[in-house]
Amino acid sequence: MNGTTNGTPSTQPSGEAADQIFSLVMASAVHDIKNSLGHVLGQLNRLQDALAANPDNRRLVSTLHYETTRINNSLMQLLALYKLDQKQLTIRPVPVELQDFLEDCAASASPIATHRDVTITCQAEDELEGTFDPDLVGIAVQNVLANSLRYAHKEVRLSAWQENEGEPFTVIQVEDDGAGYPDAMLTDPGNFIRRISRSTGSTGLGLHFASTVAMLHRRHGRYGTITLDNHGTLGGGRFSIRLP
Repeated sequence: MNGTTNGTPSTQPSGEAADQIFSLVMASAVHDIKNSLGHVLGQLNRLQDALAANPDNRRLVSTLHYETTRINNSLMQLLALYKLDQKQLTIRPVPVELQDFLEDCAASASPIATHRDVTITCQAEDELEGTFDPDLVGIAVQNVLANSLRYAHKEVRLSAWQENEGEPFTVIQVEDDGAGYPDAMLTDPGNFIRRISRSTGSTGLGLHFASTVAMLHRRHGRYGTITLDNHGTLGGGRFSIRLP
Protein backbone atom coordinates (compact mmCIF):
# COMPACT_ATOMS: atom_id res chain seq x y z
CA MET A 1 0.00 0.00 0.00
CA ASN A 2 3.01 2.26 0.33
CA GLY A 3 2.45 5.05 -2.23
CA THR A 4 -0.39 3.18 -3.98
CA THR A 5 -4.17 2.98 -3.86
CA ASN A 6 -5.67 -0.28 -5.19
CA GLY A 7 -2.52 -0.93 -7.16
CA THR A 8 -2.45 2.57 -8.65
CA PRO A 9 0.51 4.81 -7.82
CA SER A 10 -0.54 7.64 -5.48
CA THR A 11 -0.57 11.14 -6.92
CA GLN A 12 -0.39 12.70 -3.45
CA PRO A 13 2.93 14.44 -2.78
CA SER A 14 5.10 13.32 0.10
CA GLY A 15 5.07 15.32 3.33
CA GLU A 16 8.23 17.22 2.44
CA ALA A 17 7.06 17.92 -1.10
CA ALA A 18 3.66 19.04 0.18
CA ASP A 19 5.34 21.48 2.54
CA GLN A 20 7.39 22.89 -0.31
CA ILE A 21 4.32 23.26 -2.51
CA PHE A 22 2.42 24.98 0.29
CA SER A 23 5.33 27.34 0.91
CA LEU A 24 5.50 28.26 -2.77
CA VAL A 25 1.75 28.82 -2.97
CA MET A 26 1.85 30.97 0.17
CA ALA A 27 4.73 33.04 -1.16
CA SER A 28 2.96 33.53 -4.48
CA ALA A 29 -0.30 34.49 -2.76
CA VAL A 30 1.45 36.96 -0.47
CA HIS A 31 3.21 38.53 -3.44
CA ASP A 32 -0.06 38.91 -5.38
CA ILE A 33 -1.90 40.37 -2.38
CA LYS A 34 0.97 42.79 -1.76
CA ASN A 35 0.80 44.01 -5.37
CA SER A 36 -2.97 44.47 -5.13
CA LEU A 37 -2.65 46.40 -1.89
CA GLY A 38 -0.06 48.64 -3.50
CA HIS A 39 -2.61 49.49 -6.17
CA VAL A 40 -5.30 50.10 -3.53
CA LEU A 41 -2.97 52.45 -1.63
CA GLY A 42 -2.38 54.45 -4.80
CA GLN A 43 -6.11 54.79 -5.41
CA LEU A 44 -6.70 55.77 -1.77
CA ASN A 45 -4.17 58.59 -2.13
CA ARG A 46 -6.09 59.90 -5.14
CA LEU A 47 -9.40 59.54 -3.32
CA GLN A 48 -8.03 61.33 -0.27
CA ASP A 49 -7.07 64.31 -2.41
CA ALA A 50 -10.50 64.37 -4.04
CA LEU A 51 -12.32 64.32 -0.68
CA ALA A 52 -9.98 66.69 1.15
CA ALA A 53 -12.69 69.34 1.61
CA ASN A 54 -14.81 67.06 3.79
CA PRO A 55 -13.19 66.23 7.19
CA ASP A 56 -15.34 63.14 7.76
CA ASN A 57 -14.52 61.68 4.36
CA ARG A 58 -10.84 62.54 4.80
CA ARG A 59 -10.79 60.80 8.18
CA LEU A 60 -12.42 57.67 6.74
CA VAL A 61 -10.00 57.47 3.82
CA SER A 62 -7.02 58.07 6.12
CA THR A 63 -8.13 55.23 8.38
CA LEU A 64 -8.45 52.93 5.37
CA HIS A 65 -5.00 54.05 4.21
CA TYR A 66 -3.50 53.32 7.63
CA GLU A 67 -4.99 49.83 7.90
CA THR A 68 -4.07 48.98 4.30
CA THR A 69 -0.53 50.17 4.93
CA ARG A 70 -0.29 47.91 7.99
CA ILE A 71 -1.42 44.91 5.95
CA ASN A 72 0.97 45.77 3.14
CA ASN A 73 3.89 46.12 5.57
CA SER A 74 3.08 42.77 7.19
CA LEU A 75 2.93 41.05 3.81
CA MET A 76 6.27 42.54 2.75
CA GLN A 77 7.83 41.31 5.98
CA LEU A 78 6.34 37.83 5.59
CA LEU A 79 7.56 37.60 2.01
CA ALA A 80 11.05 38.76 2.96
CA LEU A 81 11.22 36.29 5.87
CA TYR A 82 10.10 33.49 3.58
CA LYS A 83 12.76 34.34 1.00
CA LEU A 84 15.40 34.53 3.72
CA ASP A 85 14.33 31.12 5.03
CA GLN A 86 14.51 29.68 1.51
CA LYS A 87 17.97 31.23 0.95
CA GLN A 88 16.46 33.28 -1.89
CA LEU A 89 17.24 36.66 -0.39
CA THR A 90 20.48 38.12 0.86
CA ILE A 91 21.24 41.54 2.26
CA ARG A 92 22.88 44.03 -0.08
CA PRO A 93 24.62 46.71 1.99
CA VAL A 94 25.33 49.91 0.09
CA PRO A 95 26.29 53.45 1.16
CA VAL A 96 23.10 55.27 2.19
CA GLU A 97 22.76 58.97 2.92
CA LEU A 98 21.00 58.93 6.28
CA GLN A 99 18.99 62.15 6.00
CA ASP A 100 17.55 61.04 2.65
CA PHE A 101 16.75 57.59 4.11
CA LEU A 102 14.87 59.12 7.05
CA GLU A 103 12.94 61.48 4.80
CA ASP A 104 11.92 58.60 2.53
CA CYS A 105 10.62 56.67 5.56
CA ALA A 106 8.74 59.77 6.76
CA ALA A 107 7.22 60.34 3.32
CA SER A 108 5.83 56.80 3.26
CA ALA A 109 3.95 57.51 6.49
CA SER A 110 2.81 61.06 5.72
CA PRO A 111 -0.86 60.15 5.04
CA ILE A 112 -1.13 58.50 8.46
CA ALA A 113 0.65 61.40 10.15
CA THR A 114 -1.64 63.93 8.48
CA HIS A 115 -4.73 62.00 9.54
CA ARG A 116 -3.60 61.76 13.16
CA ASP A 117 -2.28 65.34 13.22
CA VAL A 118 1.17 64.08 14.23
CA THR A 119 4.39 65.77 13.13
CA ILE A 120 7.32 63.65 11.90
CA THR A 121 10.76 65.22 12.26
CA CYS A 122 14.00 63.86 10.79
CA GLN A 123 17.44 64.49 12.27
CA ALA A 124 20.74 63.43 10.72
CA GLU A 125 23.91 65.25 9.78
CA ASP A 126 24.05 66.44 6.19
CA GLU A 127 25.82 63.99 3.86
CA LEU A 128 26.41 61.49 6.68
CA GLU A 129 26.33 57.97 5.27
CA GLY A 130 25.76 54.50 6.70
CA THR A 131 26.28 51.17 4.97
CA PHE A 132 23.30 48.82 5.08
CA ASP A 133 20.53 47.30 2.97
CA PRO A 134 18.12 50.24 2.52
CA ASP A 135 15.23 48.07 1.32
CA LEU A 136 15.15 45.64 4.26
CA VAL A 137 16.02 48.24 6.88
CA GLY A 138 13.48 50.58 5.29
CA ILE A 139 10.69 48.01 5.68
CA ALA A 140 11.64 47.51 9.32
CA VAL A 141 11.82 51.23 10.15
CA GLN A 142 8.61 52.08 8.26
CA ASN A 143 6.70 49.43 10.22
CA VAL A 144 7.95 50.79 13.55
CA LEU A 145 7.16 54.32 12.38
CA ALA A 146 3.57 53.38 11.49
CA ASN A 147 3.09 51.86 14.94
CA SER A 148 4.61 54.91 16.63
CA LEU A 149 2.20 57.16 14.77
CA ARG A 150 -0.65 55.05 16.07
CA TYR A 151 0.25 55.77 19.70
CA ALA A 152 1.89 59.20 19.47
CA HIS A 153 0.14 62.32 20.72
CA LYS A 154 1.75 65.04 18.63
CA GLU A 155 5.26 64.09 17.49
CA VAL A 156 7.39 61.25 16.18
CA ARG A 157 11.10 61.77 15.65
CA LEU A 158 13.39 59.87 13.28
CA SER A 159 17.10 60.28 13.92
CA ALA A 160 20.32 58.66 12.74
CA TRP A 161 23.99 58.98 13.55
CA GLN A 162 27.16 56.93 13.84
CA GLU A 163 28.75 55.59 17.03
CA ASN A 164 32.49 54.89 17.39
CA GLU A 165 35.10 56.26 15.06
CA GLY A 166 37.20 53.25 14.10
CA GLU A 167 34.50 50.74 13.15
CA PRO A 168 31.29 52.71 13.54
CA PHE A 169 27.77 51.46 14.08
CA THR A 170 24.98 53.24 12.24
CA VAL A 171 22.16 53.94 14.70
CA ILE A 172 18.61 54.68 13.53
CA GLN A 173 15.97 55.60 16.10
CA VAL A 174 12.22 56.08 16.11
CA GLU A 175 10.84 58.00 19.12
CA ASP A 176 7.34 59.17 19.99
CA ASP A 177 5.58 61.17 22.70
CA GLY A 178 3.04 58.46 23.52
CA ALA A 179 2.67 56.26 26.60
CA GLY A 180 5.75 54.15 25.80
CA TYR A 181 6.24 50.43 25.32
CA PRO A 182 4.45 48.13 27.79
CA ASP A 183 6.56 46.48 30.49
CA ALA A 184 6.16 43.01 28.96
CA MET A 185 7.93 44.10 25.78
CA LEU A 186 10.77 45.69 27.73
CA THR A 187 11.38 42.79 30.14
CA ASP A 188 11.25 40.02 27.53
CA PRO A 189 12.45 41.58 24.27
CA GLY A 190 13.53 38.28 22.70
CA ASN A 191 10.01 36.91 22.54
CA PHE A 192 8.51 39.32 20.03
CA ILE A 193 7.12 36.64 17.73
CA ARG A 194 5.70 34.53 20.56
CA ARG A 195 3.66 37.34 22.05
CA ILE A 196 0.19 37.99 20.66
CA SER A 197 -1.92 40.75 22.22
CA ARG A 198 -5.67 40.31 21.94
CA SER A 199 -6.26 43.91 22.99
CA THR A 200 -4.07 45.49 20.30
CA GLY A 201 -3.90 42.71 17.70
CA SER A 202 -0.09 42.83 17.82
CA THR A 203 1.68 39.64 16.77
CA GLY A 204 5.26 40.82 17.22
CA LEU A 205 5.96 40.25 13.52
CA GLY A 206 7.37 43.74 12.94
CA LEU A 207 9.88 43.59 15.77
CA HIS A 208 10.84 40.00 14.89
CA PHE A 209 11.48 41.15 11.33
CA ALA A 210 13.52 44.14 12.49
CA SER A 211 15.60 41.92 14.78
CA THR A 212 16.21 39.43 11.95
CA VAL A 213 17.25 42.17 9.54
CA ALA A 214 19.58 43.69 12.12
CA MET A 215 21.32 40.37 12.83
CA LEU A 216 21.84 39.76 9.11
CA HIS A 217 24.06 42.84 9.02
CA ARG A 218 27.43 41.47 10.10
CA ARG A 219 30.89 42.89 9.78
CA HIS A 220 34.21 41.93 11.36
CA GLY A 221 32.53 39.66 13.91
CA ARG A 222 29.94 42.25 14.89
CA TYR A 223 26.25 42.06 14.10
CA GLY A 224 23.27 44.37 14.27
CA THR A 225 20.81 44.57 17.15
CA ILE A 226 17.56 46.31 18.07
CA THR A 227 16.55 47.72 21.44
CA LEU A 228 13.37 49.13 22.96
CA ASP A 229 13.10 51.56 25.86
CA ASN A 230 11.02 54.41 27.22
CA HIS A 231 13.87 56.85 27.83
CA GLY A 232 13.68 58.94 24.67
CA THR A 233 13.74 62.69 24.56
CA LEU A 234 10.01 62.84 23.72
CA GLY A 235 8.97 60.88 26.79
CA GLY A 236 7.40 57.92 24.99
CA GLY A 237 8.69 54.76 23.34
CA ARG A 238 12.05 54.57 21.62
CA PHE A 239 13.11 51.97 19.05
CA SER A 240 16.77 51.72 18.04
CA ILE A 241 18.46 49.61 15.39
CA ARG A 242 22.27 49.48 15.39
CA LEU A 243 24.03 48.26 12.25
CA PRO A 244 27.79 47.59 11.94
